Amino acid sequence: MTVRKPFEVYSFIGSDIAQLGYGERPPRSAKFIASLDMGSGPGGGDYRTYLLSTDKERSGWTLWHMAHDYDTGKRLYCRVAQGGPYRGYPAKYAAEQLLTKVWLDETDEGLYFENVLVEEAGLLTAEDIQRVALAVIDD
Repeated sequence: MTVRKPFEVYSFIGSDIAQLGYGERPPRSAKFIASLDMGSGPGGGDYRTYLLSTDKERSGWTLWHMAHDYDTGKRLYCRVAQGGPYRGYPAKYAAEQLLTKVWLDETDEGLYFENVLVEEAGLLTAEDIQRVALAVIDD
């Protein structure tokens, strides 16, 4: 009987790695998870797109946050979490686990979001996103 390794998640929230910029970008093979409006108050939405990739060795998963530079319209990226192992865990499972960890860490850093509007679903459905949001709010 083969025992699979437990899925471990590491968040980059609060570090320089999780800062949107022009330096890094996900591979072209990254899977689209969802585009969201995190509803950050009366001043407008906190629009985010999340992508999921794996490395060439397929040893783990990386969650990417993509946003747009308000001045230039260009895309900005950053890695927000990493998890693994790759084997034995489908992309949808990895995406949910990584996103949950990121949002938990963001709430620990003082980010508060009232509701999450799914503008476009991808690998995760609107129901999946709401389940993650409820898990974070109830924590």
